[in-house]
Amino acid sequence: MTAQTEYYVQTPLCGARAGEARTLQDYLQDSAVLDRAGVDARWAIVCTQLSHRLQAAGGADNPRFSAAVRRMERALYYDYELNDDFYPQFCQNIEILMALLDRML
Repeated sequence: MTAQTEYYVQTPLCGARAGEARTLQDYLQDSAVLDRAGVDARWAIVCTQLSHRLQAAGGADNPRFSAAVRRMERALYYDYELNDDFYPQFCQNIEILMALLDRML
C-alpha cells in the first residue's frame, strides 16, 4: 500500500554475470527496472486490492469467486494489444474490472 519497492537478486539467472562484479544499480539499469518502477508499484497495489476484494466477498466460498478470478486474469494478463503501450491499457482494464466486480461480488 505504501508503494515501497524492494529488489532481490535471484541467482543464477536473474541478470547475474559470472565472474563480473555487479552492483544492484547495474542490474536495475540493465533490466530497465528503474524505468518501470512506478508501473510495477501500481501493479502490486492493484493486485493487493483485488486480493482484499476477493477475501472481503467471502473468498472461494463466494459462488462467483471462480468467475471473478477468471475475469481478473483476463484484465491483468490477456486483454492487451501488443503493439500499444501497456500502462494505458492496464489502467483501462482495471477501471472496467473494478466496475464489473462491483456487480459480480
